[in-house]
Amino acid sequence: MNYSKFQFDELDIQFLGYVQIVLERYYKDEAPSVLAKSSLLKRLSEDPIYVHHYDEEYWAEYVYREYEQKKANNINMKYYREVKQSLCPKILLLQ
Repeated sequence: MNYSKFQFDELDIQFLGYVQIVLERYYKDEAPSVLAKSSLLKRLSEDPIYVHHYDEEYWAEYVYREYEQKKANNINMKYYREVKQSLCPKILLLQ
């Protein structure tokens, strides 16, 4: 994974590697991408003491919940748009 956008030390990179290993239980080969899309990298760069206060399992669960929530929101928005598009012509006819 490319962390060049952030300035992480060796301990941070090792920590993220462990988080990724935990995420691989759920996402297999997608784990690096899931981790890269999470807010954890930014949080670690801004407040490493806070992040290192919790263990890798905690942050893997955090990233998992965050990713699943985003995925659910995307599905809900896609469904909303489909329903809206299918209802709009009907609503216009009723007016």
